[in-house]
Amino acid sequence: MRVFLIFFLLCHLLAAEENPYRTVVSEQAEETPATGATTVITEKEIEKKQKGQVADLLRETPGIHVATAGGAGALTSLFIRGGKAGHALVLLDGVRLNDPLSVENAADLSDITADAVSRIEILRGPQAVIYGPDAMSGVVRIVTKRGGGRPALSLTGESGLVDLSTDHIAVNHLRTGASLRGGTENGDYAAAIYYRDTGGYSAAAGHDGNIEEDRSRLLTLNGRAHLFLSDHLTLGASIRAASADTDLDNGPGRYRDDINHTFESDRLFGRVSLDGSFFDGQWLPSWSVAVSHHACDDRNAPDGTGDEWGFSHAGFRGETVEASWRNDITALPLQRLRAGLVFNAGFGGSDHRTDREHDITALDIGRKDTYGLGLYLQDIVSPVEGLDLTAGGRFDLFIHRTHDTAIDSAGSTVVADTDRLRMLPRGTFGVEAAYRVAATDTRLRAGAGSAFKPPSLFQLYSRYGSEFLRPEETLAFDGGIEQRFWDRRVSLEVNGFYQETRDLIEFSYGCDGMLCGRYRNLGWLVARGVEAIVVIRPDEQFTISANYTFTDTDSWEIVSYDGGRWRDTRPVLRRPVHLANLWADWTPDNAFNANFSLTVIGPRNDIEYRYPYQPAVVRLPPAVIGSLALTVRPGPLVDLFARLENLFDERYELVRGYGTPGLSLYGGMRFHFEEARP
Repeated sequence: MRVFLIFFLLCHLLAAEENPYRTVVSEQAEETPATGATTVITEKEIEKKQKGQVADLLRETPGIHVATAGGAGALTSLFIRGGKAGHALVLLDGVRLNDPLSVENAADLSDITADAVSRIEILRGPQAVIYGPDAMSGVVRIVTKRGGGRPALSLTGESGLVDLSTDHIAVNHLRTGASLRGGTENGDYAAAIYYRDTGGYSAAAGHDGNIEEDRSRLLTLNGRAHLFLSDHLTLGASIRAASADTDLDNGPGRYRDDINHTFESDRLFGRVSLDGSFFDGQWLPSWSVAVSHHACDDRNAPDGTGDEWGFSHAGFRGETVEASWRNDITALPLQRLRAGLVFNAGFGGSDHRTDREHDITALDIGRKDTYGLGLYLQDIVSPVEGLDLTAGGRFDLFIHRTHDTAIDSAGSTVVADTDRLRMLPRGTFGVEAAYRVAATDTRLRAGAGSAFKPPSLFQLYSRYGSEFLRPEETLAFDGGIEQRFWDRRVSLEVNGFYQETRDLIEFSYGCDGMLCGRYRNLGWLVARGVEAIVVIRPDEQFTISANYTFTDTDSWEIVSYDGGRWRDTRPVLRRPVHLANLWADWTPDNAFNANFSLTVIGPRNDIEYRYPYQPAVVRLPPAVIGSLALTVRPGPLVDLFARLENLFDERYELVRGYGTPGLSLYGGMRFHFEEARP
């Protein structure tokens, strides 16, 4: 809390006479160009849709599937264009959300609420040149609201009835919060605090006999400020803290209810930047330092004196530090250069304690670290009117520690105490050509790029891991056409993509003592598909947008045995072949809005855990999920809003064996207060 007291003190120091005509230095973190297909979710769309989570907004965009393993607060994974969850890089105000200690170094979106978000950009396809390792299948950039203008205070309150299909209907959702935004001639500031307590259904699927209500409690704090040091320099700072306490069950399956199994997490993200503008904006340098901290505790106390499972506790700690120097240079009137140097470090460790009869310590990882250094250059040139050419390259050096091994007299493998550094150099590239035909208002685009992903701390150092894993590497091609009709009231976009990943790091079954399975580099993952997007705006009041994504994925390895070789295929999990979304919005004036959204998720493979037997691959049926949102502004100071989620009361699963809410009703109000002009 001391950090936020300092932040609010800074806001107070900025409270001088405002100058609405002041020109500020923009942050490069908000203007980094991208290659490939891009989707932008604006602040107006976020407010209209009333989605509580960023994950719910991403679920409605092309090329993306979001899977949540349980109720609110449960692990929420993101899959872009058929890639793995760890192949998507997620940034919040320029800070990496990917947890270095998670199995795939993936981002968990369970506590990323939409309350303070002003813009979301989804960059599909490899983005390694600018964003470095992990940006294999795409990048999601989340930007929080920025201050400016007269001080404005907003108060929000919401309650809800989650899962109206149950026999016990009660108010089981509460969300409340406040935000403050403003600006002066010295800078701007924005701060927000929100609390959410929700439940209403079991984390493990109800159709498997699980009836206990699992709740999730979440407190989030957001802050962002800019101080104008001069006409050429701006000092920026952002911070986000999230503390969650979520009820869990003992995994998926029949009768997995547990009344005292909880998951507690505390996450902190912060960034400080110094942005400049020199030579009439021809040189835009940016220096920044970003840090993240992930602390999670899985606690499972005995359910009673006769509980054979006993007590268990698993704690996980992960941190990242990234320092960068980025430059945007206008070398010629029709040419822009992007160059930068980036250093990052990942740290993490875990421990596992239990009083059970068989103490499995596979989750124990001592304090470990990895390091990376990247240097990149990107050139954007427009040789003729309508033609934009982009080419860039990057060199990365990934560094981690390895230990020598030996065989003792008993024939067992012994790991030496001493370690040495292992350096893995990798180069990546990205090229794109885009041409706009002015006569027909047509835009054609084609590009190619590569990326790589180093193994995570868990894959390297857990008892299931290996210190000699190779990084995953991907090569992708994509192209598209965008056509506008009817005075730009109708827009049609079609994209095609092909992405091939080799040296895929996967869990390979096979027993070694009490432990079965280990992470290994196993073959290839190929994803190919088509995205179609149409937007219709017949007038200023009405908008219809729809998108469809077809994704075909294959995963295999080449197996050699007894002088023969063959291709051994593996099922690809939680990547539906068909995804479709529809959004219809009606805004007759500033006092009323109504919008309807529909998401169709096609069949997909998943894992079913059949205790105590080995898991089996199952096929999840398609799901149709609808929602309706209304906003009414009876006066300038208040908004009334309501929404229905899962409009058709669909009984579906995003992850096999985990619950999802049925038809749910939410409603609330928001008050706006703004300082009057003198």
